[in-house]
Amino acid sequence: MLILKRAALFTLLLAVSAVLSPLLAYALSAILTTYLTNFLFFWPQHMLVPYGLVSYEVGHSDLLFMDSAIFGAIAFWSLVSLTYGYFLRNVKVVYVALGAYPAAVVAMFLFHWVLGIFGYGVYVDGP
Repeated sequence: MLILKRAALFTLLLAVSAVLSPLLAYALSAILTTYLTNFLFFWPQHMLVPYGLVSYEVGHSDLLFMDSAIFGAIAFWSLVSLTYGYFLRNVKVVYVALGAYPAAVVAMFLFHWVLGIFGYGVYVDGP
């Protein structure tokens, strides 16, 4: 039961970040670097992959899983949250909450790194 509570907390914080991170990007764009502003603004798209994947091979511009990538992202983040809850099942809830965002960022970068190995990336739509 402790695993599910910690996984639910991780999922809740991830959902909150999907809503608040673009707002933070706009609010703090004057004091943040362009890289950090773009990271915050595009965080929900990198996290949920709503527009699918794109091939980075020269001469190809294929979009893959355009309509179904979000289901894979939900399965991925469910697995990450359950793993996070399992490894932190005996840790105080405060520390679980504090470690949620760094763990999510690491999981997202690992996901993008593995996609890059196979020549794919997340299709990001925005300004």
